[in-house]
Amino acid sequence: MSMFISYAQNLEDVLIWRALSDVGAGFYIDVGANSPLIDSVSLAFYERGWNGVNIEPSLMYHEQLRKQRPRDLNIHAALGATHGLVKFFDVAETGLSTLVEGVAKQHADSGFEVREDWISILTLDDLFGQLPDRDIHWMKIDVEGAEELVLQGWKQSHVRPWLVVLEGVEPKEHAPSHLGWEPGLLAKGYKFVHFDGLNRYYLWEGQAHRSEAFKVGPNLFDRFALSGTATSTFASHLNEKIDNERRGAQLARDELYAEIQAVHAEVQAGHAEKEALEARLEYERTHYERRGNAMQLQVVEALAQMRAAISERDEAAAGLLRQRQHLADAEAEIRRMNASEEDALSAWRQAGQMLEERTRQLQAAQGKVQELLDSSSWKATAPLRGLVWLARGSRQGAAESLRETLRYLAQIPLARQLARRLVPENSRLKRALVSRIVASPGTPAFAAAAMSAFAPIHGGPANRHGHLLNRLERRLSASQARPDRRA
Repeated sequence: MSMFISYAQNLEDVLIWRALSDVGAGFYIDVGANSPLIDSVSLAFYERGWNGVNIEPSLMYHEQLRKQRPRDLNIHAALGATHGLVKFFDVAETGLSTLVEGVAKQHADSGFEVREDWISILTLDDLFGQLPDRDIHWMKIDVEGAEELVLQGWKQSHVRPWLVVLEGVEPKEHAPSHLGWEPGLLAKGYKFVHFDGLNRYYLWEGQAHRSEAFKVGPNLFDRFALSGTATSTFASHLNEKIDNERRGAQLARDELYAEIQAVHAEVQAGHAEKEALEARLEYERTHYERRGNAMQLQVVEALAQMRAAISERDEAAAGLLRQRQHLADAEAEIRRMNASEEDALSAWRQAGQMLEERTRQLQAAQGKVQELLDSSSWKATAPLRGLVWLARGSRQGAAESLRETLRYLAQIPLARQLARRLVPENSRLKRALVSRIVASPGTPAFAAAAMSAFAPIHGGPANRHGHLLNRLERRLSASQARPDRRA
């Protein structure tokens, strides 16, 4: 195995390693662990695969332990006789922090900065209760005068660390401080085995065979080397030498860094000049590239305009050709329309002549028909036509002939006088005859004449011919009600 490196203030780790080097990966409890590096009793063991519990009330050192000792259980608290809170006096960046106000005052009088804080209190019984089934190979208690308070919290637990190391002198005065707490520790089965001028070592009776390791203090046969991080005076020369070497190395490093900075400045200047030249070249390239692009765009635009002009010219020529063709087609259509118009006018003139001829013929025919209708023979033969229609079985034709006869008779004054004498006033026959005359086609003058023909007759009641006319009216009504046999 590699050489043992000691980090402890008074070589405590060398002596403990001598007694427990046969243990493989052991377990420790460091009460008042302080820094994970400076004056650390547990660091050499941690480097050899051990792990354990670190109790540290200083928040700064607790955070360092938490970051640098991931395998350990790091508790931010203090150990005492009972549970609760206690005032903690933190002596900044030293291993002198304490729970004892008098000790803190001595450090403050010596010029140290002391900060007061409140911290949680656990007991050794609490701590051992969390570790009931494993061996605790060593436990160190360094709490700057509060060792007795820590041991008072060990009342009921049957856990026994193999080796217990406690600071045995008063802070500052270096007088023995073990007389108050040692009897209780001895009563738990421990035996005092060594005093190194600062710490007292107690070996549990179950490990009494290891007491030979504590007969003499650390020496050259332990084959250890100092880390140079401890605050003890016997390491001061080494620390000073290391510091001088560090300062020399730092100075050389600073000089080298200054040279590097100078070279770097030159390089930066060269880079700046190079960047300026590159920027100038880039500007020139960009400028001419832009000009080239602009000229190219102008050429492209001119070509596009020329193509557009050619296209417009071609479209105009094609449009002109189309217009000429349309004009020719329009002229041909006009010629066709003129010819059609002449043909239409000729046909219209012929149609007009034919219409005039047909109109003359129609008027002549109408005149003849009207002459026939207006003739006395036509009117006089109306009853005969009625009888013919009645003989043929056409009641409609017979009725029309009867109406025509009545209209003819209504125009004769003598017939009107005879009707006034023969047709009683307000009789049904009168109403039937008047309705047939009025309902038949005729002029208003004809209707008025018919009405005057059948006006009331002067002289009172109906004459002797009234019953004959009533019988004629009933027969005519019955003949109209019968359906047309021919239909």
